[in-house]
Amino acid sequence: MIAEQLLDALAAVHAAGLVHRDVKPSNLLLAASGHGRPHAFLGDFGVARVLPHLQLTSPALVAGTPNYLAPEVRAGAGSSPAQDVYAAGLVLRALGGPPALVAALAADRPEQRPSAAAARDEIARARHALGPERWPVIWQDEPVLVPDRFGDAPPPPLPPRPSPPAPVAVPGHRPRVGWVVAAVAAAVALAVASAVALTADATEKDGPPARTVPADTVMGPPDPEGPTAFTECAAEKYLDVAFSPEGYALLCTRTPGTRRYEWTPTT
Repeated sequence: MIAEQLLDALAAVHAAGLVHRDVKPSNLLLAASGHGRPHAFLGDFGVARVLPHLQLTSPALVAGTPNYLAPEVRAGAGSSPAQDVYAAGLVLRALGGPPALVAALAADRPEQRPSAAAARDEIARARHALGPERWPVIWQDEPVLVPDRFGDAPPPPLPPRPSPPAPVAVPGHRPRVGWVVAAVAAAVALAVASAVALTADATEKDGPPARTVPADTVMGPPDPEGPTAFTECAAEKYLDVAFSPEGYALLCTRTPGTRRYEWTPTT
């Protein structure tokens, strides 16, 4: 099953003139198949070498995962397909593969190991001798299951957020936060007060905006219901219109430069 598929992938890799150099369980990817026969893919060719071309690593350095390195690679030998076969033997040992096959693949000397293609063919013959496969296979009292996703279990809780460090008091130093806030508040208050003062001063100098009086109200009889010239002209009546006994329209205005209001004829 997985052993045959792994060795079949290595046989194709080696036939293409490549050495994977990092065969290990975490680089075997299983396609989702539910309770059906799983299919393994060999991934991560980040440190693979194309034979016989120049390798990217220095002879003083070893590429791969330490626990799956072949003895000759540890001793400084160059890359070869035999090191992939050795690592595959260790992977199959972790999967509980046949001891005889594992021993052959993981032999100490590279010349004692079979090729990936020969080992694949041996496993295929043994599998066919066992008859048709039945799925799901029971492994350690549990059916072999390769889901496309795991159950709807709640995600693990997030770790608690660390508390901010407490402030460290420096001898002879007082925190400036209080007076900074006070200074900002004072600046805002000053700006507001200045804006109010400017507005009041503009009103005091110029008065409210002028209001035009329709032409037909310049002359006419006094309105007995409305204000007359005898009504006091004050700030609250600024720009109000009244009529003189003669029928002239009068406008309540303020004398420039003073606080005095008086009725003046409109023009």
